[in-house]
Amino acid sequence: IIDEIAKELGVNYEFEIKSYVPGSTSPSDSNLVNTLSSCVNSTLNLNPKKLIADIRYDAVFYGKINSANFGPGEPDQAHVPNEFVDIRNIEKSSLIYECMMKVMSKNV
Repeated sequence: IIDEIAKELGVNYEFEIKSYVPGSTSPSDSNLVNTLSSCVNSTLNLNPKKLIADIRYDAVFYGKINSANFGPGEPDQAHVPNEFVDIRNIEKSSLIYECMMKVMSKNV
């Protein structure tokens, strides 16, 4: 697609991949993912979607551990000009983090 657009615009460009880090996935039935889903459900009365993210996040650097990408931000607001996070989402997320810590500390 980049080639097509560049050709349409009459733009010459060079593209070189400097590094590659493969993505990471966690089983959708892992203890972490199940705990997160349960806490979202019990705290917010919502059934969260379990998706494979189409973005790379820091979990790729942690090795082969289970991870989940969760937080208060809206995906379309991440890393853009005038990025913001609604304070109500921070409050809701903190309740879910609290739930997860309580549940997971029992399993240690």
